[in-house]
Amino acid sequence: MFKWNTFVLALGLALIVSNAEARPKGPDFGPPMRILIVRGEGPDCPSNCPEWISLEGAFVKETPALFRKALEQIGARKPQVLISSGGGMVDAAMEMGRLLRAKGLDVSVARTLFDAPAVETAAPEQTSKSALVVAKRGRPSAGGSFCASACTLLLAAGKARHVAPDARVGLHEMFIPEQDVTQHVRYFQTRTLTRDGKVISKETRTIAEKDLIRHISRHSTSAKDYRRVAAYLDEMGVPSAKVVALMHEASPEHVVWLSRKGLADTLLATDAQPPEAALGLAPKVVAPAPESAAPVPTRETSMPIAQPRRERPSALTLFASRFGLTIGQLGLLSVLMLAMVAAILSSFRRGAWLGGAAQRRNSPPLS
Repeated sequence: MFKWNTFVLALGLALIVSNAEARPKGPDFGPPMRILIVRGEGPDCPSNCPEWISLEGAFVKETPALFRKALEQIGARKPQVLISSGGGMVDAAMEMGRLLRAKGLDVSVARTLFDAPAVETAAPEQTSKSALVVAKRGRPSAGGSFCASACTLLLAAGKARHVAPDARVGLHEMFIPEQDVTQHVRYFQTRTLTRDGKVISKETRTIAEKDLIRHISRHSTSAKDYRRVAAYLDEMGVPSAKVVALMHEASPEHVVWLSRKGLADTLLATDAQPPEAALGLAPKVVAPAPESAAPVPTRETSMPIAQPRRERPSALTLFASRFGLTIGQLGLLSVLMLAMVAAILSSFRRGAWLGGAAQRRNSPPLS
């Protein structure tokens, strides 16, 4: 006897998620990152103009692919990267950081200014596999630039990391932002034909599709996520323990802005050169040593140096300093005082002190 069994199954994430969208409702990191290859103006133009890659905006899912195209377009050249960003997706920042480190590029926390809007000054250059725009007449500037949150992961990847005094670098806790996720769900109908308990045929077809919006509240990242970030920082040669500890000092709504000492201790800055000097558009700035830890001892001075023991000053030393006497005058005064004391004691023994003779004449006889 044949028997049909029919049931409907709705499969969402377990089967497929298509056209998934996320609308962040957490802190605003700004517009998506804009990537430009910039040709500045200098004395060597047009044959050898200063060149850099400008990164400004938030790290989003599409940013690493655009950055990869920019690196392909520059070929064997090694322009500096100028970054100003409030953060964004951690995974995107780490992917770009690995690309940057493999290329061996320097990084400056700086913005790129244009005398006119960048779109008007841009001149597309036809290259293979790239539609990136080369913007001309750009000017680097550290004023108003900052690198916070996930941006510090890209900064850590720089071969040299230039952070001028008027640029800022900040850290805070990682988090998953509040968001509405659109999940595309498909409904399937399966018909199974059986005979004597054995499956003869099975037929599955889609009967409906719809989008479901699921709200995800903001929540903290797990310890596993911090271990991934720490492993990345160790890969870049940055002390992960210090950086992660600073991340935990500020909630997602706040930022710990690093001092010069903090930048030196975390190795997120190798120097304080402004972008103009780093790009060769201005002389290098000889900055004082950062207010960081004590200098690393050399092999000759690796052992601690014994410090002389501080003795308490004597009463005579304090007396001499109080009255402005020299050592010679103090010695002469000491000799005179000793002579006077000796004379008084000698007179006392002879009975010549005042009233001594009268006391001996009137003393009672011995019994």
